[in-house]
Amino acid sequence: MDWNCQNTPLRLLRGAHAFQTAAGSWILRTPDEEFARISLPPALDETFGAILGGTRAPSSAPIDGELSDVLDALLAEGLLQDAAAERAEVTSAGGRVLVTGGNPLARAIAGVLADSGVVVEALPAEPPDLAAIRAVDCVVATSGWLPDACWSELDERCASAGTPSHRAYVEGDRLFLGPLTIPGASPSYRDLRLRRIAASPWPEELQAHWQALDRGEGIGTVAWPAQPALVAAAAAVASDILGFLAGGEAPGTAGQIEFDPAMWQWRTHPVLPIPQGIMTVSP
Repeated sequence: MDWNCQNTPLRLLRGAHAFQTAAGSWILRTPDEEFARISLPPALDETFGAILGGTRAPSSAPIDGELSDVLDALLAEGLLQDAAAERAEVTSAGGRVLVTGGNPLARAIAGVLADSGVVVEALPAEPPDLAAIRAVDCVVATSGWLPDACWSELDERCASAGTPSHRAYVEGDRLFLGPLTIPGASPSYRDLRLRRIAASPWPEELQAHWQALDRGEGIGTVAWPAQPALVAAAAAVASDILGFLAGGEAPGTAGQIEFDPAMWQWRTHPVLPIPQGIMTVSP
């Protein structure tokens, strides 16, 4: 690469660390804890450090063969990034998110999102209508017990509006998060419920349980976890949403996360989209 034509400042990848051990001698630690030794003429130390720190564009100083080779190697290993893009990563993604449920989990998620600069709308009743869904960038549905009929309807409305949706609820003594549904691109609530029914050793009992919850029947209270666990779960959901709003990675699109607050264990259950008509549930 002709670094003398590189007018945009770069900087060392976030999570990496470079430091001098002597004049012309550097050690670089990658985010994966691999190490590399870098040797340069001492006269280039200041220029090299300024480039890694994002305070000087490569084109602002002559780049000789040795420094050019080092920068080429760092770029090839993905250890250099645009300095402006790096600054954008640590700022808020913005956006507007509707959080439904009006429960402790909903309040925790709304709080984390608001602290991240997202405009949050709260709606205790579910499901929101199409106008409310179309007015936001994402809908987050929360609940104590799983509201199957309500979330099935919400799933259809979000798909119709083309609006992404996330979900989080308590089941037994655990929290279940996701998947983050991007219509046409990642698993929906329909996919999740069909996969759960297919994988359950008690499919009839599971559906009967959901139906009783939909009718408000039965005896039992929601085992809401302590606030630290709610905040941890909220952070996982918010991280997905912020990643999506920023156009970056959103791991929650791959499946559902099961969080056990008592043991502080996280487990991912992959969920694959199911083509229409391939798998159905008999009434």
